[in-house]
Amino acid sequence: MRTEQIRSMLLTAFGNAFLNGKDVSYDNGHPAAFGLHTVKFVHDLPGQQIGWVNYLAKSPNEWFQYLKNEGYNRLYLIYNGNSNPSWKFLALKEEKYDKWSYKVVMEHGGPKNFYFIEKSELGLPEITVISLEETKIKLKKMLEEMIAFAIKIELKNWQSIFERAKFRLSNKHVEQILIKGFLPEGCYKIEAKQIISACDEAWVFGGMGSWNDINPGQNGQEYRQLTDKLYSTLCSSLISAINSYPS
Repeated sequence: MRTEQIRSMLLTAFGNAFLNGKDVSYDNGHPAAFGLHTVKFVHDLPGQQIGWVNYLAKSPNEWFQYLKNEGYNRLYLIYNGNSNPSWKFLALKEEKYDKWSYKVVMEHGGPKNFYFIEKSELGLPEITVISLEETKIKLKKMLEEMIAFAIKIELKNWQSIFERAKFRLSNKHVEQILIKGFLPEGCYKIEAKQIISACDEAWVFGGMGSWNDINPGQNGQEYRQLTDKLYSTLCSSLISAINSYPS
């Protein structure tokens, strides 16, 4: 998975744990602390140069405390799958919510990962929460389709990858399917961890030699349809898993 996706997932997971009174920390000691020293939180993005005084928080832990101090009680991770796909947060407070977005901005000669309030004081949205059981069924079916396609066009390596992903959906040995400390302790059910682990294994996009680079021969249309469907299914499955806490 991309760094942005992993970070967005963990900001939601650890943020909700903190807002629910858990003693948690998402800092540079985390096993997936990719570039956290460049992560900043601001109210808006007035331009390409942002002064220090505009920071709401200079780290994830400071952001969690900011949200708590401001009366926010719940975060939801959402995925915008249009022509400019991105991962965003909904931060709920009483009967309203703010939508947080993400952008890389140059500051003081280097790139910074800024999370900013895209819209604020919005009325509560209708949030559809898909159960972990339903998510597992949908993801398993998708992986079986990918396995069948890989067999059809004789791609044994990719077949093995999707088979391993499918196996992770039923693996009950948590230490084998997810890095220790990846999620806040004592918050997520094993089903959520199985989904995240399976999605991680099945994330075959990006980089040289990825799924995007294979030659499907005469099966091009089916390949493109399955690829789009796989990407969408993995994104929705990850969001379902992360948003399952608190239940």
